[in-house]
Amino acid sequence: MKKSLIYSSFALLLSISTAFTFEEVKCIASELKAELKQLLKPEYKYDSSQITRVTYKKEASQSGIEVPLFMGEKYRFLFNIAGLPKDIDITIYDKKPTSKNKIALFSLKDVKEEGKHIYSFEPVKSKKMYIVYTIPATEEENLKGCVAFLLGYKL
Repeated sequence: MKKSLIYSSFALLLSISTAFTFEEVKCIASELKAELKQLLKPEYKYDSSQITRVTYKKEASQSGIEVPLFMGEKYRFLFNIAGLPKDIDITIYDKKPTSKNKIALFSLKDVKEEGKHIYSFEPVKSKKMYIVYTIPATEEENLKGCVAFLLGYKL
C-alpha cells in the first residue's frame, strides 16, 4: 500500500514538473502570426511567414533568413517578438551578412520601445534581403522562445 502511494506521488510530481517545463518554452506560433496578419489589411496581402525558434546559450549566437523579393513590388516586413523571454536584435541587410559592403536597412535596437512587441519595416527597393537574429549570451538555463516574421506585398 505504501509503495503504491509513493509511486503514484512520484508519478504525479513528475507529470506536474514536466507540464511546467513545457509551459515555460511554449511558443504559440499561430497566435503570433495571426496578430501580424491583421496588420497587413487592407492594403497588403499575406505572402509568407517564418517562425524562428530561439535558444539562449552561454555564448552569443546568430540565426538568419534570406528573403527574396520581386523587383517593382512594395513589401512590408512584420516581426512579433512576444514569444521571446529576453530581447534579441533583429537586423535587415541588403547583402549577405558575411559581405563587407552590406548596409543595415533596419535594426530593432534602433526602434525598440518598452512594452511594444510588434515592429514593421517597408523597404524602399525590392531585392533580396537578409534578416539576422542576434541572440545575446545568458547564464540562465533552458531559456527558449520564438520570433514570428511575416511578409506582405502591396496590391
